Amino acid sequence: MIEFNENRLYGFHAYSILSMGLCAHKSWLITLGSDNWLRIVDYKDDNREILSKYIPDGAFAVTSKSIWKTFVYYRTETCFSFKDSDPYGFHLCLALLNRIHLYLITNSEFRLIYQYETRNTRFIELSSSGHLLAIITTNLIQIYSTIHMNLISQLRGHVGKIQQIAWCRNDSILISCGTDGMIYTFNVYTGMTMSKLQAFLFLISID
Repeated sequence: MIEFNENRLYGFHAYSILSMGLCAHKSWLITLGSDNWLRIVDYKDDNREILSKYIPDGAFAVTSKSIWKTFVYYRTETCFSFKDSDPYGFHLCLALLNRIHLYLITNSEFRLIYQYETRNTRFIELSSSGHLLAIITTNLIQIYSTIHMNLISQLRGHVGKIQQIAWCRNDSILISCGTDGMIYTFNVYTGMTMSKLQAFLFLISID
């Protein structure tokens, strides 16, 4: 468990912090503010700034798996997801209402690698190893490859809004729950439903 001094965190952003994430293997904290700035700082090195980027359209959530401890808040326009993806360094996905940006985090910048065209994105989440990206709209999950940049599958079944998804460790299975009270288990590569359960849960977690 990492504890922060509130006075040391103050001053990252001009306005409130909407979301943040912690790196498990580095002393890095990533924050997203309502001033539309995305910042990475080293909290063990007197809050030294590693990188920052202004996001004109804003953003509302940070989400990922295993490498980063995640805290999620909500806003309206965009969302983003980031993850350590082994030999290529860090990747960050930024989602706007009609497109997804995939960035490489280098020593000096957030470098745009690819842009996915999409609509009405509610939230996004990278897989455990970072090679797959789930894009969630109202009741549809689209799976894209972050390596070949192609659409892998579309996961259908929910009739209500999807509230949350969880990747299994080998990234071949994805679980989702929605406002329709259903929990679905999908095969990511075939797009087939493996099981479904009525449970009225809005929060799921996989160990």
